[in-house]
Amino acid sequence: MKLKGNVEFLKVDSIFDLPFENETFDVVVSESVFSYIKNKEEVLKELNRVTKKNGCIGINEDIILEEMPDELYQKFDRIFYPLFKFEIIKLLTLPQWLNIFKRCGINNVEYSVNKLPSFSPLDGFVEVLYFPFVVKTWLKIIYLSTINAELRKRFLLFADIFDKELKKEYLRYHGFCIFVGKKT
Repeated sequence: MKLKGNVEFLKVDSIFDLPFENETFDVVVSESVFSYIKNKEEVLKELNRVTKKNGCIGINEDIILEEMPDELYQKFDRIFYPLFKFEIIKLLTLPQWLNIFKRCGINNVEYSVNKLPSFSPLDGFVEVLYFPFVVKTWLKIIYLSTINAELRKRFLLFADIFDKELKKEYLRYHGFCIFVGKKT
């Protein structure tokens, strides 16, 4: 898709090996990709490779606001892995992210950390209405786009378990952060 001027949105097959020459883009943006990738540093280095000198790299990602107990990750894995056959990838804290940016040669990183809405002053209202709506909508889209009947059952089961057992405990630690750094 192309917008006015020189802005173009591109889809690629692999974020680990982008099909572009070194220093191709002035700005590279990634939205909610790193949460599903174990080797975040490898991907950030690849984004840095295709960014021009003095260009910007921006990402919006899930983060952990404070270190999450291993027991909570284990609880997720006990529920999630049998249903979908892949493990939960641990999210990073802000200091972990900033260290990765530094190791990848991305400097002057500015960021904005945000808690999920369920811990706002409207805690009860937002938690009851907003977050379950988002999760259930996301899962419904996946459910409706999945042809496999068995997989559809798994999505419904996970949505129910998350809502009853994990939501409040998980949201205490979960947030998102917008990072913008400069390649120097």
